[in-house]
Amino acid sequence: MTAAIPPQRLHNISTQAWRGSVKARHFVMSLRDHYTEKNAGETGPIKGPDSWATEYINVGRARSILEAIDDDASGFVTVHEINNFTQRRPRDWRCAVSS
Repeated sequence: MTAAIPPQRLHNISTQAWRGSVKARHFVMSLRDHYTEKNAGETGPIKGPDSWATEYINVGRARSILEAIDDDASGFVTVHEINNFTQRRPRDWRCAVSS
């Protein structure tokens, strides 16, 4: 199964002394921003195969999203927790990682 963060990126993260975690709320809002930017049309509504995500990834659902991802309820999301979460997804769900 493919990891959410490819091994070559993990090497870059560790050599640059990144902490490997982020505040959980910041993670949710950054994820929303990612999908919004990825699927934004030049003019008009958000388009693309992942446009549904912008409706569901928001502040109102942040707690539920974090309960699913933040295994130790620390308030921080780690690379390990993200990889565990993505590996538990149903086989027919995709988990695209862009460069």
